[in-house]
Amino acid sequence: MFQREILQELLVCKQKNGRKPLIISGPGQVGKTSLIHLFSKSFKYYLYFNLKRPEDRISFQEIASTQALLEALFFRKSLPFKELENSLLFIDEVQEMPEIINQLRYFYENLECE
Repeated sequence: MFQREILQELLVCKQKNGRKPLIISGPGQVGKTSLIHLFSKSFKYYLYFNLKRPEDRISFQEIASTQALLEALFFRKSLPFKELENSLLFIDEVQEMPEIINQLRYFYENLECE
């Protein structure tokens, strides 16, 4: 029940103009990742990265530019970058790389959508 209420709130936020990146935090094993997987069904494309996996960490470690990082992430998933507006990018276990939190703050400010 609680998860459905939060999902509804996410769906409402998705419809807003000028929405910003969202960080969902909380204790472990309460269903945050499951919630986002459900939310992803409302998008055309879903990019999932788990920073506990070395192969998912590499782009975040090597690319400093927000625009270049997003393009690389879309490329890694073989998805068209032009579909950015129709995509959900989920970065799981972000606490594994606290140094990227500052970089994530610039996602909204520095995006150049075509």
